Amino acid sequence: MKYLFRISTILFLLFPAVVLGNNLKKCKIEFDKYIAPTIEGCDIVISKRGNTSNYNCKSNLKPKITDMLLGMLRNLQSNEFPTYGDVFLKISQNSVSGTIESLDPKQIDNFSFPSLNKISTDKYSGMLDNGIKMTIIADDKIQITFAGGYGKIYVDGFCEN
Repeated sequence: MKYLFRISTILFLLFPAVVLGNNLKKCKIEFDKYIAPTIEGCDIVISKRGNTSNYNCKSNLKPKITDMLLGMLRNLQSNEFPTYGDVFLKISQNSVSGTIESLDPKQIDNFSFPSLNKISTDKYSGMLDNGIKMTIIADDKIQITFAGGYGKIYVDGFCEN
């Protein structure tokens, strides 16, 4: 009887994943780059090392714009988007949802995101409640993009199967 109870418990826990065809995947991510919106004709990209690349920027305000964007990026990273940690994806046939757990003590603990719609073989996209567009490309590698009026934040990494 004990044996039957254990088997039924295991089947009960696994049944939804088997029936719904869900695939659970764990990935490690870290911040890759930030692409700012064009400000004063400046297209600025901030790399994971904090280096900035300025394209088409002839403005005298370039140093001030860059400092402002670095501050905004630090704020977004510490308050809004975990950009260094573990991602747990629940992939179904037509969507993906999951949680990002931050490993950076300056960031929020975790960030759960709702179901994002499948738009190609390994690409999912959707709008979060706050109006930010989130896109995930996940296979053996993962790339997550958060896009809004502040520009685009990219995080990337590798997944375990």
